[in-house]
Amino acid sequence: MLYERILVATDGSRTAARAVERAVGVAVSVGGGLTVLTAGSAQNAEKIVADEAERHRGSGVVITTVVRGGNPASVLVDEADGARTCSSSATRGCPAPGGSSWARCPTRSAITSRAPC
Repeated sequence: MLYERILVATDGSRTAARAVERAVGVAVSVGGGLTVLTAGSAQNAEKIVADEAERHRGSGVVITTVVRGGNPASVLVDEADGARTCSSSATRGCPAPGGSSWARCPTRSAITSRAPC
């Protein structure tokens, strides 16, 4: 198996939901498990990851959910450390990749510069 575990972060936004959908597709194609992660101290963090797991319950992928407090970029990088792959989602309020404002999104910049994958 090429990838054993796919990691995707979500903040509950529509853009992040698309990232979760793509991660589910990758997990299906490689036969790997999926971890859906959210970071921060929002009261609805558990609901965010539970809703994503429920939305993809019929996919055949084993989905685990993780909620961690802290800086989203640090949490994602720490969780990905030692994983075979990771997939980071877009962050609310950040532009799409490739534009000139991509580098001004602090979470994306931090993930890109620190992620082991």
